[in-house]
Amino acid sequence: MKKWVMEVNKIKTSTIYGVFGKREIEFRAWPKRRRTKMICKVVQIDFDVKRILLLDIERNIQLGWYGFDEIELIQYTGFKDKNGVKIFEGDIVKTPTRKGKIQFIWSGWYFHTDKDGFVELHDVTDIIEVIGNIYENKELLNENN
Repeated sequence: MKKWVMEVNKIKTSTIYGVFGKREIEFRAWPKRRRTKMICKVVQIDFDVKRILLLDIERNIQLGWYGFDEIELIQYTGFKDKNGVKIFEGDIVKTPTRKGKIQFIWSGWYFHTDKDGFVELHDVTDIIEVIGNIYENKELLNENN
C-alpha cells in the first residue's frame, strides 16, 4: 500500500468542481492540549498515520507531530475580507452592524450571527473584517458592537 502524505506547502491549487473552479488550499490548527495556546500553520498531513506536523507561525519553528485527535483543523475558505486578510473557518468577523463567526454548513461557507442566522460568505466579503477567531478571542462574540 502506498503511503499518502500531503505536503501542504507544495500545494498551490486544487480543482473544486462547480461554481468555484480552482482555489487555494491552506490549513491552520489549534492544538487542544498545548500549554501555550496558539494558532499554528499546518506543514504536512500524514493520512496513513493520522498525524499533522505543525509550525509555530510567530517563531517560525516546528512544534512536532500531533495526532488528528489532538488538534482542531482549521480550513481556509478561499475568501479574503475587505482588507485582503484570508478568512478561515472559526474566524470572528464584523460588519458595520454585526459580529459573527465563519462556519462551513451544508455545502458552503457562511457568516453566522445569532440574530440574523446564516449568510453566504461570498455575499459579504466586501464588507466584513476579520477581528479574531473562536479559539484565541471567543470573548469578541459577546462584546457589543
